[in-house]
Amino acid sequence: MGKLSIYKTLFNMQKYAAVTNRLFTGNHRTESSRKQYSDQLLHFIKQKINLNGPMSVAEYMRLTASSPIGGYYSRHGSKIFGEKGDFITAPELTQMFGELIGIWCYYELINTGHSEEWQLVENGPGTGQLMSDITRTLRRLKVTKGSIHLVETSDALLDQQESLLCEHPSQFIDGKSYVRCNVTKNGFPIYWYRNVDDIPAQFSIFISNEFLDALPVNQFKRDDEGKWHEVYVNLNKDDKLCFMLSKSENLHTFGLLPKKIREDLSIKEWEISIDAGTYVNQVTDSITKFGGFVLIVDYGHNGTRKDLSLRAYKGHQIVHPLENPGEHDITADVNFGYLKSLVEDRTLVFGPIEQREFFAQMGIGLRLQRLLTCCKTEEDKQNLLKSCEILLSEKGMGERFKVMSIFPKTLENILSQRKGPAGFAVI
Repeated sequence: MGKLSIYKTLFNMQKYAAVTNRLFTGNHRTESSRKQYSDQLLHFIKQKINLNGPMSVAEYMRLTASSPIGGYYSRHGSKIFGEKGDFITAPELTQMFGELIGIWCYYELINTGHSEEWQLVENGPGTGQLMSDITRTLRRLKVTKGSIHLVETSDALLDQQESLLCEHPSQFIDGKSYVRCNVTKNGFPIYWYRNVDDIPAQFSIFISNEFLDALPVNQFKRDDEGKWHEVYVNLNKDDKLCFMLSKSENLHTFGLLPKKIREDLSIKEWEISIDAGTYVNQVTDSITKFGGFVLIVDYGHNGTRKDLSLRAYKGHQIVHPLENPGEHDITADVNFGYLKSLVEDRTLVFGPIEQREFFAQMGIGLRLQRLLTCCKTEEDKQNLLKSCEILLSEKGMGERFKVMSIFPKTLENILSQRKGPAGFAVI
């Protein structure tokens, strides 16, 4: 595939991360309303710091993302996605992303020999586009059993997901583990939950895409004497938010920093997402007890990064994460190496591998050729090629994004004979 001129714009000045992962394309909210909500959240954060003292980076991220007082996801909801919103994720970029993940789910169901009821679970389903492409693919493959379970905390996003996936709206439900239920346009029962713990205990396929990167992280720095300090958010003398270090080691530095990190004196900075670790442990416990498997797609590294990765995106630009809280997307690289270390003693973990390698093994080249024959105009063809290039590009999503899967050890013999699950086969 030849070089496309669009990439001269997309990837210059090291902005490719902001574009490929956060394809900002505009903002339809008024400047006054944005400032009003941001000011309310900022005032709340300042009050909290004045009352309780400096807060961890993780607490700051949690407030700016989901606080009912101007949190990014809780306030903006569905408005942050799509061409008129703040960013576009891979499922919105091209249907091939969801289709090939749907094929992966189908292929693993067939090859694990599971023939009973199963449930497909997605955490952080965004617009619902990924699940829409997956369920459409599963129906084309004549899959009849199964139900869909989405974990969503934003009411606005839940509404958008239901509008896309279902023919008719439903009502919120009290007294159940789920908050809403319906039937998808292609006939799958679908349920929404607030927490992954509320999902029924049975054979499950857990998937997530660009979910873990938005979870809060605790950050740490080592001083010249080799002692570790936690990074805090505090107020400076001008009453503005600023980063600062704890005066000495604290409960987090003692409890969260692994021994090997402390012993490696070349590491001066480190960050960890407790919430990401909790999620991986939760889904691992489920598939170990009740059967199933896990697929995680996100941008990150295999434990090799030695500096802090926290950043915020707004309007094609990287902005300071402490400016205008609640008005931008704060994110951090996923430490797949850390997540893998949590569960590899009791499960089979494959990856992380680069996204481009996973989709190459899943046959994206063949799917692309098939879709190109269906394009009615040259413009459609070019748009499809550009989307695929962004998904697989060495400088874009293809290298930065990683894919990891987790299986119970009961499937070790089957997976060994296959040389790994689909997309992860050892050639």
